[in-house]
Amino acid sequence: MSTEKKRLYRFRPHTILPHQSPPKTVADELGAREIYLGTLQQNNDPMDGMQDAYWEGDDVLWRNFIRHYCFCFLNAAYFISIAGDMALLGQEHLAVRATPDAFPDAAIRTIYAQFVDAVERDRHIEGLLRFLGNRGRLSKGELKLVLNTYNPVILVHLKEALVANGRKEFLSSLDLQSPTSNLTAFETALYSADAHQLAAMGIAAEHVHQQLLLTGLYEHAEHFAEQPTAKRNLITFLRDIPGLYLDASVRTIYDEYYIACFSERCDDESMWGHYSSGHKGICLIFEFEARDGHIHLDIENDGRLELHQIQYSSAPPEINVFEGLGYLPYAILHKNWLSFDGRESRLANIYQSEGYHSDYWQKYAATVAHKFPDWKREKEYRAVKSAWLSGPITSEQRLLSYREKHLKGVIFGMRTPLEMQLEIMRVLDSSLSREQKSTFDFHMAQYCPVRKKMEISRCDLISFS
Repeated sequence: MSTEKKRLYRFRPHTILPHQSPPKTVADELGAREIYLGTLQQNNDPMDGMQDAYWEGDDVLWRNFIRHYCFCFLNAAYFISIAGDMALLGQEHLAVRATPDAFPDAAIRTIYAQFVDAVERDRHIEGLLRFLGNRGRLSKGELKLVLNTYNPVILVHLKEALVANGRKEFLSSLDLQSPTSNLTAFETALYSADAHQLAAMGIAAEHVHQQLLLTGLYEHAEHFAEQPTAKRNLITFLRDIPGLYLDASVRTIYDEYYIACFSERCDDESMWGHYSSGHKGICLIFEFEARDGHIHLDIENDGRLELHQIQYSSAPPEINVFEGLGYLPYAILHKNWLSFDGRESRLANIYQSEGYHSDYWQKYAATVAHKFPDWKREKEYRAVKSAWLSGPITSEQRLLSYREKHLKGVIFGMRTPLEMQLEIMRVLDSSLSREQKSTFDFHMAQYCPVRKKMEISRCDLISFS
């Protein structure tokens, strides 16, 4: 096993939690040797963690896809009928990871059975299933276009199943009709479109949808803001379930994960500007042991986190959602996705293969370590913690303390206040062990008039006595 030292840098802003009272500074964080693992939503790149998701399956999988969509649609209906004004409808209320086996009582199972039976017998859905089985592969945009178009048909059958079983208080006042004429025209275009035409239709439809949504909300912004939560949930239910369902399906392939970012470089001025409060913050110097290419951050009382080297590519990792259902126990997976009326999907062999779970986690590693080329100059590594076994992790639980052996130095920015520099020195002097202080280095970022650029200079005269 080969071992070598690897230095990485972590930029820190002047103030970590400005809204906390009193505000938490980088000196406070450094004294506690804390590292915060943020969510992707807290990151500055909206395309971070993006997957090029698609759905490619056979007739068995597509039929179960429609059934599962109906299952999640019914879950959403029950949520908003019960929630009232207490909570907004979101992806989590569709229960995408669950299956109809999870329904709690016979009454809702009866409604589901009648609902699905009516949907599957609908001639438009029969035509859709033939199209899906023959087409094979669809991107998220293409599939969203299809679901948005057929959703009114499915919604009519949902209303009929609810009313037939005494649930007349929900949707009963809405005049829902199947858009037969418009749907027939769409089907003509859909069935004749080639792969490129369908992709263009999906992109155009999403672009139009976003514009109409923005325009509608702008024109009625005050009215919409005044609507009670129950009314807003109903609007979401009638308009947005296809998008919520597909987004949730991709998101739940892997559990949420949390990241802390490092870099191979400390001399990029724009990174100082973005991540260190315009040079008012600092940059920490970390050292790791790289063993056969693997780097880990040791955490006090919590094991260690692997650091993934970011791979910069214009193509995000591809994943077939139908091959990403490995979070389900195989018996449940086979019953609800891989079999239908005695037939078995060809993907059953993939899930039973010896290498499936290895491939599953390799795709996960590729996902967490991908960014687009515009970020290449940052030369990023990131520590990653998955919620795979624990479930969602609170922000307090994502504040971890790392072993002091990793911290090898600090770089002051060109604008780091003198008071902050002194405070950091005091904090380090009182918190680091004597052994660690003996090898600890201080550096400063400064402009070099000879080389006409910013440089990082070691402070040879500064040391702990």
